[in-house]
Amino acid sequence: MDFGFGSLIEKFEEHIGKRATRVLLTLSAVALLVVILNTIITMGILPVWKAVQGASSQPFLAVLKTVGVGSLLAIVAALVLAVVLRLLLRRLIERANEYVQRASDHVARAEKFAEDIYQRIEADTESVWLLISEAEALVKETKGLQARNEAMQAEIESHLTKEP
Repeated sequence: MDFGFGSLIEKFEEHIGKRATRVLLTLSAVALLVVILNTIITMGILPVWKAVQGASSQPFLAVLKTVGVGSLLAIVAALVLAVVLRLLLRRLIERANEYVQRASDHVARAEKFAEDIYQRIEADTESVWLLISEAEALVKETKGLQARNEAMQAEIESHLTKEP
């Protein structure tokens, strides 16, 4: 059973903020509970108590009527409290669902980020192995050039040391 309080609560949140609305709802619920309990006590329990104490002076129908009114007020109070608690519970469930959705979004983004990092690492690893193989080829080529250079220097020195 929905009385349309949800839209009213949302309007309050828009105008005075979420925190102030929560405080206002909490204070309203406490005030309503105090009024309901006061009504139950003053119109239900106290008359029954007085009727039991003075049972000999009051007729049986008056006691029955008092118990009936007290029971009716207790039922109404329980229904009102159930509606208020249901509204609050619905808001809490909506908020929890929002948090779950946000958490799912964060997890999905984290998984995508991890996959991107993994792909970058794989690409970088391949680049490193390619650079290593290129460096090995350059080292081999440099050693060959160095050996050729030494051979040429030895030949030049042998030509220079020959007497004409």
